[in-house]
Amino acid sequence: MRIEPGGLAAALKEAQEEPTLSPYEVSEYVMEHIFKPLRQDNPLLFADLDFDAFTDEDIRELEIWMERQTHMERILADLSNIFCAAEPVSRPGRAFC
Repeated sequence: MRIEPGGLAAALKEAQEEPTLSPYEVSEYVMEHIFKPLRQDNPLLFADLDFDAFTDEDIRELEIWMERQTHMERILADLSNIFCAAEPVSRPGRAFC
């Protein structure tokens, strides 16, 4: 597979900007008191949670957000594999003079 850096750079410049997935799609309470402690391998104690501060829908939004993050990670890993598998191409002329 041949990757043309100039064409890639031009395509990226022309691409429409889209916002990335933001952690703020999920309730701030859920992110701070549920997701972050679990992500840092800290214990999550029910006694420490304020069950009036979030709903089961907030937990579902966290699940959807995490699935999107995992999907994005897979896409970026696939793209990385494409670049890693690409054969280098010699330049037709001197590059450093």
